[in-house]
Amino acid sequence: MKKRILYMTMIWMFPALLWAGGIDNKQNFSASYLGSLSRNGTIEGLDTAAYNPAGIIHFKDGLSAAFHVQCISINYDHNIGGKKYSAENYPVVPTVFAVYKKHRWAGYATFTGVGGGGEVEYSDGNAITKTVNNLVMAKMRPLSTGLTNQYGYVESFDYAWTSGVSYAATEKLSFSAGLRYVLIDKTADLHGILNAYGQDGTILQSQPIVAVYEQDGSGVGAVFGVNYRFSDDLNIGFRYETKVKLDWDTSVPSKSHQIYGPIPLSGAKLLALYNREDNTSYPRDLPGVLGLGMVWDVTNQLSIMPSITLYLEKDADWGEKNGAVEHNSVDLAIAFGYQVNEKLKLTCGYMHTDVGIHPDTFGIIEQMSPPLDAHSFSLGGHYQITDKLTMIMGTMVNIYEADSSNPTYLAPNVILAPEVIYQKRNYSLAVGFEYSFF
Repeated sequence: MKKRILYMTMIWMFPALLWAGGIDNKQNFSASYLGSLSRNGTIEGLDTAAYNPAGIIHFKDGLSAAFHVQCISINYDHNIGGKKYSAENYPVVPTVFAVYKKHRWAGYATFTGVGGGGEVEYSDGNAITKTVNNLVMAKMRPLSTGLTNQYGYVESFDYAWTSGVSYAATEKLSFSAGLRYVLIDKTADLHGILNAYGQDGTILQSQPIVAVYEQDGSGVGAVFGVNYRFSDDLNIGFRYETKVKLDWDTSVPSKSHQIYGPIPLSGAKLLALYNREDNTSYPRDLPGVLGLGMVWDVTNQLSIMPSITLYLEKDADWGEKNGAVEHNSVDLAIAFGYQVNEKLKLTCGYMHTDVGIHPDTFGIIEQMSPPLDAHSFSLGGHYQITDKLTMIMGTMVNIYEADSSNPTYLAPNVILAPEVIYQKRNYSLAVGFEYSFF
C-alpha cells in the first residue's frame, strides 16, 4: 500500500514541473509514440533508443531492428479579413531503429526526423504574400494595385542520425551516451503577378514576381540518458539532447533575381526584406531537449505512463529571432496501456503542448508552419505476430488552439502585415514492424 501511494505521488508531481510545447523540434518518431504520446520512460519497443536510450539495457541480448512509417494529414489555415487561405499536404515519414545488446552493454542507432514541417502549399497565398502585397501597393500606387495569383510553398526536412551506447552500472541503474548528426534541407517558393497600370487605368503589362530561395546546413550534437528501474513494475527514464549548432546557408537562384517586366522589382529584392539573401548564412540552432518519463505497471495488465518533454529554445541561437521566444516550450503527456493477452497490448494517451512563441513574432518559418498550443489524443496497439516479429500501430489527432497576430503599419492607416488568425489540425496514422534476429 505504501509503495502504491508513493507511485501515485510521483505521477502527480509531473504537472508541477510544467511552465510552458516545441517550435522547431519534432518528437513523433514512431508508431508507438502515435499510439501513446508518452515514451520517455519506456523500456519496451525499439523506439526506446530514441526516447529513453539508457533503457535499452533491459532488452534481451541480441540484435533487433525496426522500421516505422507515418502518414500525416496536414491542414493549416491563415484567416485574413474573414477569408481562409489554406494549405493541405500528406507527407509520409519513415524512421529506423536498431539495438544490439550483450550483457551489461548495448549499442543503438536511429534515423529520425527531428524537425521541419514537410511540404506545405498555399495555392491562394498566405500571410507572407499578403504582407508583400500591401508593401507593393503602398510603395507603387498608382502604378500597381498589388499582387494577384499569390502562391506560397515550402518544403522543410530536418534529418537526424543518432548512435550511442548504454551501460548497466547496476541491475537498476544504467547510463547512455550518443552522438547525433543533423542535416537540414529547405526550399521556399513565393510568387505572384504584378500588374502595371497606365495613367488611364489600363493594364500596361502583367509582370511575374518570383521569390525562391533554398537553405541547407548540418551540425553535430550529443544525447545522454539515465534510467533507473526501481522494481519490476516501476521504471523512470531521463534524456538530455544537447542543442545542435546550425548555420542555415541561403542561396537565391537566378530566376529570383530576374526582372520580368517594366517595373524594376525582383523577387530577390523582396526576399532581402526577410533577410533571405544569396550566399548568406544565419544561425538557427536545433534546441536542446530534456525528457523525463515513468512507466508504472499498476497490475499485470494495466500500465500508466506519464512524460514531460521540455524544449530549451531560450538557449538556442536563432540570430535576429532570439527575442521572439518568450519561454521554453513543453509537452505534458500521460498514456495508459492494457495487456489484453500474451500477444496483444492496447494503448491510448493525451498530451498538452504549450509553445513559447506568440504569432506577433512569427517569421517566415513559423508563418508557413505555425506553432500553436495543442491538445493531442492517441490510440494504438502492439501485436506479436511471432516470437521474433511484432507489429505496432498508432493514430493521433492534434487539436490546435487558434491564435492571432496583430496588424503592423507602414504609416497611420497604412497596413503592412494584416491581422492573421492561425489555425491548424493534423491527423496521423503509423505502422511499424520490429524484428529480433536472435
